[in-house]
Amino acid sequence: MMRIVLQPEQEQFVREQLERGKYSTVDDLVVEAFRLLEEREQDHSGSQIDVRCHRRSIPI
Repeated sequence: MMRIVLQPEQEQFVREQLERGKYSTVDDLVVEAFRLLEEREQDHSGSQIDVRCHRRSIPI
């Protein structure tokens, strides 16, 4: 098990999300947050690869 410390604004955000019913539990919210972070990292990695490929294919 891991314990994290949130800033007050982050705690408030989590509470609001739970109160609105967007997530059933804090665990659900954290799982979704990591899914989005992983997706963003994969997209970012793909963008860097694409840029490098384009740079190599430009004739001089």
